[in-house]
Amino acid sequence: MSTVTEPLEGVPEVATADAGAAPGFRRLAAKWLLARARQPGLTVAWLIVVLVFLWAVVPAMFTTSSPVVGNVASSLQPPSIHHIFGTDDLGRDMYTRMVYGASHTLSATLYAVAVGFLAGSTIGLIGGYAGGIVDGVIMRFIDVLLSVPTLMLCMVIVAALGYNTLNVALSIGIASIASFARVMRADVLRVVHSEYVESSYGLGAKRLRVLVLHVLPNSVGAVLSLAALECGTAMLAVAALGFLGYGDPPPTPEWGLAVAEGQTYLATQPYLALIPGAVIAVVVLSTNRISRAIGKGR
Repeated sequence: MSTVTEPLEGVPEVATADAGAAPGFRRLAAKWLLARARQPGLTVAWLIVVLVFLWAVVPAMFTTSSPVVGNVASSLQPPSIHHIFGTDDLGRDMYTRMVYGASHTLSATLYAVAVGFLAGSTIGLIGGYAGGIVDGVIMRFIDVLLSVPTLMLCMVIVAALGYNTLNVALSIGIASIASFARVMRADVLRVVHSEYVESSYGLGAKRLRVLVLHVLPNSVGAVLSLAALECGTAMLAVAALGFLGYGDPPPTPEWGLAVAEGQTYLATQPYLALIPGAVIAVVVLSTNRISRAIGKGR
């Protein structure tokens, strides 16, 4: 005669739950790995961006050399095991300068995108929601910004405020206000005329409440996608203005400045300009790849 043991009432079956959770976790991990395998370019882009972010946050973890003090006896050495990016005319390790320069370039990029995102989104939100004369005045201001070449506008602003990377970032952010404002305004106009917003008005909701609870949350998505795309554009602009001498002066380890310093030796030591340029190009392309994936909702 067999005995059947019934589970005690109120006692959870921990072993069963754990046994079911493990296969579920393995399935999720397998799906994630399969998705990464199907998009190797996106995976590589994320790895590059994460690496550059770590360069900016903890540069001492990747190199022990100084980015500003070099050994003149080791100047103008080509890439080797001891100096994987070579050395410059002052004997400074180029790899070290790229690592420490990531903090300057990345912080300026994020600052520029934040300025453009906050100011442009606010202007576009006000214009699209207020309408009428307010919207007309704001759009004329946006048209004026769009009529001026971005690089020229940045150069004028930096020349007026002073030559340093912070002002370079501010100028790039101001130049990108028009793009964020146009995208935000277009989405606000779409949401304002939707049925659920009109229903809220019919139920007696105040304009400010509708703006905060309905219009803003449903309009900010496209602007966030644009912000991700603008990161690559802003980084390229920061490097370009640094190359032209509008950023921090030497010996600051800034990527654009490194390209400018290396162009003097382009005929004899081309790596001094080509390697910093390649670093900029790879990071910008990786950022753009990630932004496209974010825009497609992948």
